[in-house]
Amino acid sequence: MAQATSPTRITITGDPGSGKSTFARNVAEKLGCQLITTGNMFRELAAKKGITVTELNQLAESKKEIDDYVDNFLRDLNNNKEDLILDSRMAWHFVQDAFKVRLSVDPEIAIDRISSDDQTPLREKFPDLATATQQVVDRKASEVTRYARVYGVDISCAENFDLVIDTSLISPHDVMDVFRFSFERYQKKLQTPSLWVSPRLILPQKMADPSANQFNFEDMVKAPIRAIRNGSKLICLGDDALLAGAITHGTPLVAVQIAHENPTPLNFDLIDDWENRYHFIFPVHMKKQVE
Repeated sequence: MAQATSPTRITITGDPGSGKSTFARNVAEKLGCQLITTGNMFRELAAKKGITVTELNQLAESKKEIDDYVDNFLRDLNNNKEDLILDSRMAWHFVQDAFKVRLSVDPEIAIDRISSDDQTPLREKFPDLATATQQVVDRKASEVTRYARVYGVDISCAENFDLVIDTSLISPHDVMDVFRFSFERYQKKLQTPSLWVSPRLILPQKMADPSANQFNFEDMVKAPIRAIRNGSKLICLGDDALLAGAITHGTPLVAVQIAHENPTPLNFDLIDDWENRYHFIFPVHMKKQVE
């Protein structure tokens, strides 16, 4: 008798404005799987109550039944044998044997995307940029606080996921490329770096001549760029030639290996020199000291 295979389960979460809904639709179409979006359940519930999603998230901090509504639905999916793509904040926590994906995004880019989005059903609209900015910041903070208190997990922690992609400076096509590569290796039980970031979002520590690497996915698995965290920023740790090569080569995403070392102060003169040499500008907030 042939051994039964486990159903395909891919959970997708991400920051507001990271493009996770578009990505989830693309994955479902590519793999021919059913897509379930729990965010729409929240949007519909908020609409029924006549409040915004941010206000519903804040209300859920004191009313457990709001989270229970979605949680029980996700738990029950473990008894379902269908192949599923789950666009959900907490599916990675409740659904067993899943490939867990998280998308992140620069806050300024997220706000621009959300403000101009007229395609997402039930997406709330904002009267101005300041309101949009505050709503995005409040919503993310509320979700992190609620999930930490209720479930004891940090939904922003990269270590909880098999694949984390920063979508700030890349196209949906680029996101799908690294997903396909990582998911195929996951199915073959091959170890793969989990964090993928644009090289233009990693700050240098020294000037370096560009590496001649080709920067295909296979090479980056063997030699990811080492970096340390400085607040929300990434700083290159000794692999500046690789970083310069990736930028020169026009590589959309590089694999990053986080080193758990003490953060180093930012070298603002070096950052300016790096921008001038490689003809691009880092996001403004990255050129500030630790938050």
